[in-house]
Amino acid sequence: MANSSAPQPTGFQRREARTRGGGRVAPARPPLFILIGRDHVVLSAGFVLLAVLIAVAPLAQGKETPGHELGIPPVVWEVVGISGPDGNRVAVSDAERYSVQFQPDGKLAVASGCIQPAGTYTAGDGTLEVKLSISTMSPCSTAATAQEESFLEVLDDITRYKFDHDGFLVLASDDESLWLRARLTGVLWEWQEFRGGDDSRVEPQHPENYTITFLPAGNLAIQAGCNRAIGTYSTDGATIELLVGPATGVSCPRQPKSDQFLRDLGEVTSHVFQDGNLYLALWADAGIMEFAARYPKSPPATPQAG
Repeated sequence: MANSSAPQPTGFQRREARTRGGGRVAPARPPLFILIGRDHVVLSAGFVLLAVLIAVAPLAQGKETPGHELGIPPVVWEVVGISGPDGNRVAVSDAERYSVQFQPDGKLAVASGCIQPAGTYTAGDGTLEVKLSISTMSPCSTAATAQEESFLEVLDDITRYKFDHDGFLVLASDDESLWLRARLTGVLWEWQEFRGGDDSRVEPQHPENYTITFLPAGNLAIQAGCNRAIGTYSTDGATIELLVGPATGVSCPRQPKSDQFLRDLGEVTSHVFQDGNLYLALWADAGIMEFAARYPKSPPATPQAG
């Protein structure tokens, strides 16, 4: 007799490959009011500035945004809800267990707890094709496995994607959708520009030299030109506090942008994600720092390792 406690093949594992259709979803333009999760945020003046600057961003003279080469930024996207044909969204319990990351080489990193799939994807212009295969399984409760199987079955059926005006990435099939929110951790955030409350605009000549990495346990790793710094961070909803330590004493030419970059990070009070980019708002309507996600070529350095 088979051991009933051993992991059994799921419907997802037994499924044959299937042909998927395509679809085009126009990207939504951000509104002036921001939703964080499912709750409205009472907007302070700083939040209003953040919303307005994000809303007018598509009208500015633009450049290609790093991290979007295959259509979806390489952010770690946490699965927070699944909606069926009726459109009702059901919250995913233990959402931190379920995530996807669209890596630049076309590989899909999926975390789902008990079932550990490997995957690949192709994406662009609103269309998305995902191919999954099971690599390992570990013993789990029936309830946990059922939720994971549901998540993976929907993911395997996805044909299109869009970024909604609340900051979510929505992956949709003909009948169901996955709702995902971005995480701060898991990527290198590369500075794109600073937009001041007085309409001033500063762009680094070499964005790859101005980065911030949110590490586990609330630590920060920062590159500011030829110098590096470490620090800590904490979040509470949209509120964020960055405590930036002193920069390393590397001998290099004076770089005003580096000094300003570090000062601005220390004045950040709130954050929001839009289209997979990270926006950090400074206090007193001083301005907005915009960052794009880069997939790290190697694991982010820890404060101890530098």
